[in-house]
Amino acid sequence: MCFGILFLIPELRAQTESDPLIETLLETIAENEQQENDYSELSERLYFLKEHPYDLNTVTAEQLSELVFLSPLQADNLIRYRRENGPFTDIQELQLIDLFSWSLIERLLPSVFIG
Repeated sequence: MCFGILFLIPELRAQTESDPLIETLLETIAENEQQENDYSELSERLYFLKEHPYDLNTVTAEQLSELVFLSPLQADNLIRYRRENGPFTDIQELQLIDLFSWSLIERLLPSVFIG
């Protein structure tokens, strides 16, 4: 029985470790807000997306709207770029999308992948 518990400990630790990129994003969002908000739900969502990222080649506009750091126009630009240019083959292609800065792409990276 103890043997099985030892295998669970690293997995439990991995689930509770913080991600510096996500924590910085949460701090940035909090700093830019006019009022105090509870960011626990947002934090949970961002960590969930880190474990279950969206495929950039199949993600929908509705799914992109869940990413609070992505404006509706940026989400539309991503969908339009994919429709006009075909599937993404490299994450660096995001730099070619209008209104996608490198800092935005860095915030997006934990939540997406190219399948």
